[in-house]
Amino acid sequence: MKLREMIDSLRKIYTDTIGVEYMHIQNPHVRNWVRERVETRQPDFGLSQKTQRVILGELMEAESFEHFLHTRYVGQKRFGLEGGESLMVVLNAILVDCSVHGVQDIVMGMAHRGRLNVIANFLKKPLTAMFSQFSENYIPELVDGDGDVNTTSGTRPAGAPSPDM
Repeated sequence: MKLREMIDSLRKIYTDTIGVEYMHIQNPHVRNWVRERVETRQPDFGLSQKTQRVILGELMEAESFEHFLHTRYVGQKRFGLEGGESLMVVLNAILVDCSVHGVQDIVMGMAHRGRLNVIANFLKKPLTAMFSQFSENYIPELVDGDGDVNTTSGTRPAGAPSPDM
């Protein structure tokens, strides 16, 4: 490979829209494994404009939902998706791929982080049903409130939409 070709190739890999930090990894075997995958990936995914718009819509939906929860339920611990909005894009891509491969059932388990967003935007639980199950557990003396947003309780915070709205 000529030097110009090598520089162009590395520039496409390391100056694209996705950044990767791996040089801090102490284990040389793991660090080399990551480097090999980074340097052999195809930098251009070639997504159509329609697909890019769908992905942007999924990201905006997840971000808007997080913003709504943050402003509407101040003090509630929500274990939000902050910084992990791409989870919604990945889940939807997996769902589409499942139908291609004949998958009939999906069983999901997850930590608290982002679960409300997943319930609302991936599992498509009606928002009125979900918000009607929130429990009021705000304690003004505490900075972050107390406890978690409960999605099984029949109570809802003052001002939350009723299930029949």
